[in-house]
Amino acid sequence: MLLSTENKALKLRQSPNNLLLEYLFTKSLENLIESKTNVLDFIELFGMNGKQLIINENLFKEGKNLPTIGNYQNLDFLLEIEIMRKLPIFDKIPFEDKICLFRSNIHRLVTLSNCFQSVQMGESSVTYPNGLHPGDFCKNLFEKIFSGEDLNRYQILRRRAFTDIISEFKPYNLTQQEYVLLKTILFCNSIPENISQNSKNLLKLEAERYGQILMKYLQNLLGNFKGAMRHADCLLFIGKIFEYNMQQNIFYKMVDEKIFYNNERSSGLIMERPIFVEQCLFKFPN
Repeated sequence: MLLSTENKALKLRQSPNNLLLEYLFTKSLENLIESKTNVLDFIELFGMNGKQLIINENLFKEGKNLPTIGNYQNLDFLLEIEIMRKLPIFDKIPFEDKICLFRSNIHRLVTLSNCFQSVQMGESSVTYPNGLHPGDFCKNLFEKIFSGEDLNRYQILRRRAFTDIISEFKPYNLTQQEYVLLKTILFCNSIPENISQNSKNLLKLEAERYGQILMKYLQNLLGNFKGAMRHADCLLFIGKIFEYNMQQNIFYKMVDEKIFYNNERSSGLIMERPIFVEQCLFKFPN
């Protein structure tokens, strides 16, 4: 079931048809969680024969034309929400707990997904299917407004958030089976404090169940000892996703503060981001 769901999301992500653009900007997290439909059930609408959007890399680096060229970030958030809504445990968790769980974890899943897909594409930094690098977002503007130590800090953050993650991830050479199980474990095992005890117990049991499935898969593939070692290595890397996700969160927060909401450097640019993406970003204290 996990592989089938992931393959549907991948097909939708790789489709040249931009049918989700309007849909993306009309939904909150609450809308998506309450919805009786799931976009992954309609992948036949997203064929591979559509006309690919023409992307201007320089516009991306200048922070312009956001509703179009920023679409992959928004789409990735939507896809991870829809994938997790397919889990059997979803219907067992109360609505308010779902909101907390998704707000806390969806960006982490996007970080892991972007990393895995970029490695599959043979890239050296996080890369979208259209060839754009999220680390280049507003790059030209940052190089104009920053200098000295500020510019150096920006470059280190950019490299850490979008390039180092790929360098560290590549040696693991995850299979798709490992990837989908690890992503589900990450989601179920990253339990917010402010949800009900019953939901915490359900999520813990589900994380353990998927952990056991992963262990059995690896031991059948590699033998008991090597399988157990591989299992431990995979879980160790998943722990590192939290750090890289934090770096990406800091990067996007800096983009907002320095480029889009800085009155002194007002560039006339407007950040257009779906409500559900806003709800899942910047989950750390100021």
